[in-house]
Amino acid sequence: MTENIASQLLHHTGNFSFLCDDFPLWSVGCDEVRKNESFAPFMLPLLNYRVSNGLKRNNEAGLGYFIQTSTVNLLCGLSNSQDSTLEECQEQVHFARAFNASTHLPLGSESTCDVSSTLTAAIALEIILPDKAFRYEPEPPISNSSVIFLIAVEMVVAFGIG
Repeated sequence: MTENIASQLLHHTGNFSFLCDDFPLWSVGCDEVRKNESFAPFMLPLLNYRVSNGLKRNNEAGLGYFIQTSTVNLLCGLSNSQDSTLEECQEQVHFARAFNASTHLPLGSESTCDVSSTLTAAIALEIILPDKAFRYEPEPPISNSSVIFLIAVEMVVAFGIG
């Protein structure tokens, strides 16, 4: 099932294809854009992030990483190629909520804060620096003898006061 869904993300043509240009996951399929020339499709970094995480969790890690890399390249204003690096990204970064799929430019205006979304900035940070795996340590942060000593001191103070 995952393979059937994931394959649609890589097709350039068809009713349910979403790789219409250099960047994947347009808001609509490629055929819809070709039918209606006046419609301006957009791309959402949040959608890209959620789809890439879902693909990675469902054994499609390569495609998930491709979508994540494409999202970072889109935010940085870089072309979506193997040669783009994060060092090139430092000059021009757009944390917009949405991007025009055809021009790859941020949608919105400065007055409505659409081009400076903290959610998109958090997504970029999560993609670039993923969380560490959680590690549980069953031991308390202090030794048992220290706990007994603290309890004894509390008892002395409590009985001394009252």
